[in-house]
Amino acid sequence: VPSFRTGIPAAFGLTKLEGRRDTLAEVAEVALGLICANGGFLRSGEGPLARMELAEVGRLMHALATVEAASAPSSRPLSPTQQRAADALEKARKYLVESQNPDGSFQGDTWGGKEGTGAQCMAVLALLHAGEPRESVAIKRAMKYLEGRNFVTKYETYEASVQLMLLEKYFEKEIAQ
Repeated sequence: VPSFRTGIPAAFGLTKLEGRRDTLAEVAEVALGLICANGGFLRSGEGPLARMELAEVGRLMHALATVEAASAPSSRPLSPTQQRAADALEKARKYLVESQNPDGSFQGDTWGGKEGTGAQCMAVLALLHAGEPRESVAIKRAMKYLEGRNFVTKYETYEASVQLMLLEKYFEKEIAQ
């Protein structure tokens, strides 16, 4: 692969992450270099791209980008700080799943002696935000438990707010349609 240095990917923020190899930035650098070496975007009279209309160059760039993107990693590597955060979130997600009661509830169903579903809703909301699929056994059991309790509220505004946030997250696919 020829080495092209246009500096354009750096201008777009496609730079290496903490000394690691950034494949996407390298793909962008090579693609932009090849385009420049073959006549650039608008340079007239030289190279194969110079003989193409601008729309044809756009379609070619799209096709090349699609081919390259198919072999690119699905995500960029996380920085050490991001990785620690992701690990902590996964540990918390696993803890919630493992601490769920067989009926779908979570410990701590009462606060101050009053029974309600706010804490239950918050646990399910946290699981969904942590990436637990709504089709998982844990989410299905929790939702069945909450439905059986009719999403009872004892703290009114607080619990209603948490319940609404949970339902919005749970049904976000349907809401987006």
